[in-house]
Amino acid sequence: MKIRASAVRATAVRLLAAIAADDQVVVAPFSRSVTTVTGPTTDRATVLDAIAAIRHQGGTAILDAVGETATLLANGTRRRALVLITDGYDENSESNFDVAIEKLKASGVTLYVIGVGGIAGVSYNGETLLKRLCEQTGGRAWFPRDDQQLGRAYDAIAGEVHQKYLLTYTPRNQLRDGNWRSIDVKIPGTEYRVRARKGYTAPVAPPVRASLEFSGVGPGQVPLSLTREDLTILEDGVPQSVDVFQEAVLPVTFMLALDSSGSMKRSAEQAREAAREFIAAMRPEDQVGMILFSDKSNLVHVPTEKREYSLKAIDGYVAAGGTALYDALYDSLAQLATVQGRRVVVVVTDGRDENATSTGPGSLQKWDEVLQKLEQTEATVYAVGVGNQVDRTRLQQLARKSGGAAYFPTTASSLAADYHKILDELRRRYIIGYESTNHTRDGRWRAVEIRTREKGVEIRSRGGYYAPPQ
Repeated sequence: MKIRASAVRATAVRLLAAIAADDQVVVAPFSRSVTTVTGPTTDRATVLDAIAAIRHQGGTAILDAVGETATLLANGTRRRALVLITDGYDENSESNFDVAIEKLKASGVTLYVIGVGGIAGVSYNGETLLKRLCEQTGGRAWFPRDDQQLGRAYDAIAGEVHQKYLLTYTPRNQLRDGNWRSIDVKIPGTEYRVRARKGYTAPVAPPVRASLEFSGVGPGQVPLSLTREDLTILEDGVPQSVDVFQEAVLPVTFMLALDSSGSMKRSAEQAREAAREFIAAMRPEDQVGMILFSDKSNLVHVPTEKREYSLKAIDGYVAAGGTALYDALYDSLAQLATVQGRRVVVVVTDGRDENATSTGPGSLQKWDEVLQKLEQTEATVYAVGVGNQVDRTRLQQLARKSGGAAYFPTTASSLAADYHKILDELRRRYIIGYESTNHTRDGRWRAVEIRTREKGVEIRSRGGYYAPPQ
């Protein structure tokens, strides 16, 4: 390049004069590698000084320099053009053509080439290489034979950069897979030729992160202390690497659903006293809402830190009518649907969903609708079924699907003890988080198994999560 150095510097002034005042310029000299980079800057004097300071020595690594400079220009919202001035003889690149092309594609840069050869011009192989690089980005290549042609090449680049169109569309293929998408832009009529990038790289979806709250319970329903080293996590059978393990300490929003049907008359006073103890044992930062249900589900108050609302409702507790259990569960979950953070439903009942005469259902909501609401809300359900008439199967199903627990005391005298078990477990729960090895965002259920080295430990969790949609 020494032979043409003075002409390259002189005609660079023409390129700077032709571009807009607020266009930024980067000067990146290269030989075996890109050396001292100047810019980006709008100061033309700085650009010319940088060009004048270039010393021509060493070998030539065109493909390496193109890839490195394209990566340098990859970020930002400005339109980007890379003007490569070279004699076209690559003798030192470690990268190959495909690597350079991938970096150009990823950067969104348009490549323009000015091939400045010696007396014989640029070699055939060099010219072919440079043209292929340009074609992939929608740019052009010039091979001027003299200084006058060199100047015209600069003028053409400046003019073309500022006479482009922007075409946008929403692709039918909405997969965020990071793959290359080929594009062919055509204009009707054979006299026109479109010069554009050959495509674009589809965006890559952010990693899928999973987060589950769980507890480990030993013999006697006693919550256990666990460490990260105790655990093995499998997602759809594939081991995962946990990067978050901590105690679940955030405040809890409770919905307490109390059965006030006629069958609760004999246990009314014990139910009131146990509920008072439960409310009093909550942490001050926890919130609680209340539903009383008999012939219908009655929302007494929404979740709040003001305990007097709940205590007043408990004092006014009267048992009469049927058991609208499903409505109470559905309404409790609905109250938690928009709540952020930890969400818990505690339901206490001595019966199954039925009307006052035990001749039909007690609720308007169906069981499948309750399960669907549970899935949408992602709340944890603790069920307390008193006596021998409760629907154990369905209460256990709720607890298992939500990562909670079901207790079945024979009499209401054990209610207080079961309430304390619930609070003890909530205070000994953990959160695990990890980046899933399955990056597909398909909205499907992922089964997560949490294993522990401890024998006889029951892990209580939701059992998985839904992957985010595409």
